[in-house]
Amino acid sequence: MAARARWQRVPLALLAVASFAPDFVDLALRALRVCAPAGVYSHSLPAAAALAVLCGAATALWQRSWAAGWIVVALVLLHLPADYITGLKILWPGGPIVGLNLYAHPMADFALEALIAFAGWCYLRARDQSSLWMRSWLTLAALLAMQAAMDTIGSVKPSGCKASTVSSNGRAHVGRSA
Repeated sequence: MAARARWQRVPLALLAVASFAPDFVDLALRALRVCAPAGVYSHSLPAAAALAVLCGAATALWQRSWAAGWIVVALVLLHLPADYITGLKILWPGGPIVGLNLYAHPMADFALEALIAFAGWCYLRARDQSSLWMRSWLTLAALLAMQAAMDTIGSVKPSGCKASTVSSNGRAHVGRSA
């Protein structure tokens, strides 16, 4: 929402897709039953960098704007620090798994994510005068309800991995699903 408030020429849907691009890759891999422990193919630094370049270049060509492309690159990459706070993600293939894993504490996760959603909504509300629905209290309520549902339900993504554990050295050990 903050990106939309700052760069109003870039469609909100595009900014939203860019913000969640690593999760969309993760969902696709899991739907295909590809074992990708701790987001190795979607959330690791090399995977996110490649995804950011791909999405940024596609956006620059589609929107005919290098600025829009760079915004998308930034949003894809900014997904990682947020996931290092909320979850556990691998830094690079064979590398350590890092994160605060707030998902293990749903109330804390909800509090942090609700605060971020509220701050983004307030920033958008103050700067973007074109989209009444985005500035509506109902939009904020819907965002908070979706976050509460995700924290209540937990992960709804199917796993492509049979079992995943983290050893004392912080490396993932995964059994392949049949």
